[in-house]
Amino acid sequence: MDLEKLSNLQKSALKEIGNIGAGNAASALSQMVGRKIEMSVPEISFISTNDIERTIQNKSTIGVGIYTKVYGDINGKILMYFEKKNALKLIDILMLREAGTTQVIEGMEESAIKEVGNILASSYLSAIGEFTHLKLMPSIPNILVDNLPEIVIYVSKKFQEVLENALWIETEFIDSPNRISGNFYLLPDDKALNVILKSLNL
Repeated sequence: MDLEKLSNLQKSALKEIGNIGAGNAASALSQMVGRKIEMSVPEISFISTNDIERTIQNKSTIGVGIYTKVYGDINGKILMYFEKKNALKLIDILMLREAGTTQVIEGMEESAIKEVGNILASSYLSAIGEFTHLKLMPSIPNILVDNLPEIVIYVSKKFQEVLENALWIETEFIDSPNRISGNFYLLPDDKALNVILKSLNL
């Protein structure tokens, strides 16, 4: 699929899927922590996987990558990335800690950030399913702490696949007064994007 050939209607539909996924994730997180968590999606676009590292300002910044495999009617991968400072803020929210409490990511903290990954992956895949009637599910997430380029290299080697395209969804969690930004990348295999668009009748 040549990303340059996507029509405006196709792009709009894919962006709407992203917005619905964010809404689903916000509801799930709010229920988990017992207070309202909002999510906004400042940017949604299809990019080449070679351009993933360009979606953040500082490539050398250490962050947390959460990665999972997509099963069902399409195959692909999901990668989520948070700068480490933002991952620590998210852990504080999920574990009902005072802001600034979490300084390291160990056993309980890893479980908390994996749960964020599971919620995001499930929410976005559910949104795709609502539009397309495709059955999709994520595998159990894993995490890796490193800079984004190294995380992308690791995930590519881990799954032994070269994936050319990614749906990039810039994600912002809002837990007043905190705003926590992250990045969600859906990396479909060669056939998956065509299947999605065909299912949308676009």
